[in-house]
Amino acid sequence: MPSSILPATHGGWLPYWLLVLSFLGALNTCINYASGNEPSSSAAQLYPNAVFTALQGRTFGTWTSISAAVRLQAAYDIKNKGVYELALFTLLAAVAHFCLEWLWFGTMTTKTFMQTGGVVDVLSLAWMALGWSGGWYFS
Repeated sequence: MPSSILPATHGGWLPYWLLVLSFLGALNTCINYASGNEPSSSAAQLYPNAVFTALQGRTFGTWTSISAAVRLQAAYDIKNKGVYELALFTLLAAVAHFCLEWLWFGTMTTKTFMQTGGVVDVLSLAWMALGWSGGWYFS
């Protein structure tokens, strides 16, 4: 893949990781929308104890597409503190969502939390928070 289409790293791997998260978010959005009037099987696996509708799946897909777009912008403009903070917030919101579903509402099992976005988002949030507090990408 030509380096001209990849984000500048500015001395770290975080921009590439945000690019991966954006791609996965776009893929998840497509799955949610392609499921038509039935909830996607990935959503059923993610929330085995929940009852939900196809509308909720598409709403989740919409949220995921917005998060993916913000993270994509952050990957390519990592030195922009405002964009960085927006991407950080998308991860904070995702972690809060997954933790609430797992620990408070009980719609997600520990196994699904560990196998899905819960762990990925927690680690990504920690990485971005360290970068933010350390000023790795901006001063």
